[in-house]
Amino acid sequence: MSYLVDTNVFSETLKPRPDAEVVEWLVENESELFISTLTIAEIRRDIERLPQGKRRDQFQQWLTSLNSTMDGSILSFNRAAAHSRGQMQGQLDLKGIRISPSDGILAPTAIRHVLTVVTRNERDFKDAPVRMLNPFR
Repeated sequence: MSYLVDTNVFSETLKPRPDAEVVEWLVENESELFISTLTIAEIRRDIERLPQGKRRDQFQQWLTSLNSTMDGSILSFNRAAAHSRGQMQGQLDLKGIRISPSDGILAPTAIRHVLTVVTRNERDFKDAPVRMLNPFR
């Protein structure tokens, strides 16, 4: 099984006291992990919001390392994923269900590549037709 890892799971490794089980899960499954360009954008946004200094530098170094480590496993939101997004949201619209724009990109990317979304925020994906895994449980 392969996984599309949400920002909140990768960023756990930056905490002063990261959840040991989550870090262990990431290490054990490293060869099966994928990341979305959306996650890179979210991390970059967070870096840009930090003031100049040690913490910002640490985050920037981590993002550079993540890009290098995940090279070859970074998935873009492309035309096929856009079609999956439109189909998924159209079906959800008929039920009166909305998904955030970010999750509306991550979910169809996972669907398109037949990946399980790894996230702490299960409720954000509960209405999306994706498999989920929460390594925090």
